Amino acid sequence: MTKNQKSQKNNSFEPPVDQKQEDQVKNTGDSINPQEDFLPEEMTQEQFAEFIASVAKLVKEKEELDKENQNLKNAQAVWEKQKEESTQQYDRLLADFDNFRRRNREAAEDLKQTASADLILKILPVVDNLERALAIAPNDDGFTKGVDLVYRQIVAILATCGVTEMEALGADFNPELHEAVWQEAAGKENQNKVIVVVLKGYLLNEKLLRPAMVKVGI
Repeated sequence: MTKNQKSQKNNSFEPPVDQKQEDQVKNTGDSINPQEDFLPEEMTQEQFAEFIASVAKLVKEKEELDKENQNLKNAQAVWEKQKEESTQQYDRLLADFDNFRRRNREAAEDLKQTASADLILKILPVVDNLERALAIAPNDDGFTKGVDLVYRQIVAILATCGVTEMEALGADFNPELHEAVWQEAAGKENQNKVIVVVLKGYLLNEKLLRPAMVKVGI
């Protein structure tokens, strides 16, 4: 080998290994098949296709499950709203029923009070007459004692019904409780005060049953 030949050999360029691989890839052109070149060595092309199909199926099933889960959440939200509305409606109905029962009780009580008031108002004149009779009857008479006993029994019965006598004598005149039959000069200290009770007034359960007929000082 001559010196020139040795010099040419020494001066020849040897591309690196990576460059050789790149050249090989360039030489192959468009012959790369992703399914073949990136296919695992232990898996055939058919198996790889089945694997891709399985993955796609799982993804689709997951999407369907997510959709079904969202539908369940929406249905639960609707159910919760309906439950809340039903509970509120039940509470309103219960409150209305309680109010209805209360109004019925009050109406029944008012009717009872009205019936009692009507009956008591018919009895009060009897009490008035007994008081007048006792006021003029002799105290030691047996008949008078019998009348007084009857009078006390009637008054006791009226008390159990809630009837109380109005304290009118000496009180300030109140047109809501007193009925003035006449006026009389009675001095400055008795001005506009009840100085005489002509007919007793009565209350029924703290409500006016019969106003007192009175004489008022002026």
